[in-house]
Amino acid sequence: MFDVVASDLDTADRVQALIGTPDRDLTPVVCVRLGVDDARLRVPQPLFLGVLNIEEVGVDVRWGGQNTIQKMQGDEVDPPVPGLFVPLLTAADINVSFASAALLNSQHARAIDLNRRYDLAGAASA
Repeated sequence: MFDVVASDLDTADRVQALIGTPDRDLTPVVCVRLGVDDARLRVPQPLFLGVLNIEEVGVDVRWGGQNTIQKMQGDEVDPPVPGLFVPLLTAADINVSFASAALLNSQHARAIDLNRRYDLAGAASA
């Protein structure tokens, strides 16, 4: 089981959309890539999980907050057929998306903000 802590409802919606929405069918396979601090975990890297449902637990939503935990539980599966999986965000995608390092830095206060720009995934190959 992997938990994703979402600090706002927009992020929670994007996590839920990883396995599709009523308007958009997606292969219910989530690719989990561990960070450097988690490399000691004994799981294949990357790990592909077949996830049919993502349970959402509201941390403070009932009191007007936006914090949730998205609980993903699945079974390890083979990587999906090429073309069925959303491309991973790469350094090349980031590089072609910003004219300069100054522009990139002005739009992203923290590295984690840039690492979550999944809308840029595939930009280098477009």
